[in-house]
Amino acid sequence: MRAVIVSLLVAASVASASETANFWGTWEPRPMLREFWRPVTEKWWSCNKRDECGPDLRLRNRCEKFARTHSPEVAVPEFIADLGVYASEANELVYFSIMAHWPRHTVLRILESLRHSPDPGTRNIIEETLEDYREFRQ
Repeated sequence: MRAVIVSLLVAASVASASETANFWGTWEPRPMLREFWRPVTEKWWSCNKRDECGPDLRLRNRCEKFARTHSPEVAVPEFIADLGVYASEANELVYFSIMAHWPRHTVLRILESLRHSPDPGTRNIIEETLEDYREFRQ
């Protein structure tokens, strides 16, 4: 009996450790972001008559809920790390939609602090994200 329980726990942990997200591509989100991305698909994205596209109401509500339940100090570095694994304009806009629910000066302070990463790839993502975030208006 004990072996069966251990086997089930191992199988469950392996399954959860390799969860993928499917939103304009497939990638394995950071552990903190897996629950957020689990139900999200391209159908949660909408475009208007002027071809301006972005998160639909479901996704905007999910972004707001995520922002209410997570601190920017913890989440923003996770967003950057996730963009390092799978950089997409759509994902960046989703993360901006979450960040829009936090004080702008707090998000900018966190992004600025991450500019000093020893990893050149991370620094590049930070620079691009900072530039885009400064232009972002929700």
